[in-house]
Amino acid sequence: MTQRIRFLQATVFVASWMAMGWLFHLDPYAYLLLGIPLCLFFQICVRREPLSSCWVRDTARLRLDLFGVLMALSFLAVPVWQLIHLWSGIGWLLRLYFFASMIGAVGLAFALRHFTAKTGRSLLLCLGTAGVLGCGWMLLAAFGQQHALAFTPERARFGVGQFLVLLPVCFVMEEVAFRGVLDSHIHHSQDAQPWLSALLLSAMWGWWHLPIVPASVVGVGLIAFPITHAMLGIPFSLCWRRSGNLVVSAAVHAFIDAVRNTWV
Repeated sequence: MTQRIRFLQATVFVASWMAMGWLFHLDPYAYLLLGIPLCLFFQICVRREPLSSCWVRDTARLRLDLFGVLMALSFLAVPVWQLIHLWSGIGWLLRLYFFASMIGAVGLAFALRHFTAKTGRSLLLCLGTAGVLGCGWMLLAAFGQQHALAFTPERARFGVGQFLVLLPVCFVMEEVAFRGVLDSHIHHSQDAQPWLSALLLSAMWGWWHLPIVPASVVGVGLIAFPITHAMLGIPFSLCWRRSGNLVVSAAVHAFIDAVRNTWV
């Protein structure tokens, strides 16, 4: 199968996801959750690859040793606590979001058990590029909205809690979709022009956000979103390809979003 056909398949996948978001007027949580069955279908029926390869590229079987199980249970703690704490005050979509975070804890533990020195170098590279840029944007946005940027113990606890929920979420939702599934599909090691494929996928990632933004933003987003998301998505894709471990892009993505939720 040629790269053009694979890219066409990925484009149809993202366009279908967006169309369902607009057609059913999905809110952000429903839109994200919809990606779980869609990605499962694409990975099994289109890519025909094991699910574990979405988390660690060159693996054929999901296995966790005792230490891996203990790691998964430890990453379950925060989403479980938040779900219990917030249960009565939230709806089923947010409850399902926390359940998804619990499932993602298994993928996170699996990826961490395959963490190598190469993974660490890729993580530092991703953090020094996409991480610095993304966090800088979020802090500038907070400053522009005249939000207080003071670092307090309460804000630190909130930010850490956000990160510990968002990190496993990345293993079942947005990050696994665009890097673990789609980037793995459109780019193979023998393919030429890796920067171009990373750019095109990152632009699609930007447009993918359009169904969940206010209608007044869609026009601007058509131009701005592919540009801004390419600045983050290209390092995400290249570092995922370099490491073959989703913990690299997922950790940086979760960190940026935690900064956003804490200060913006």
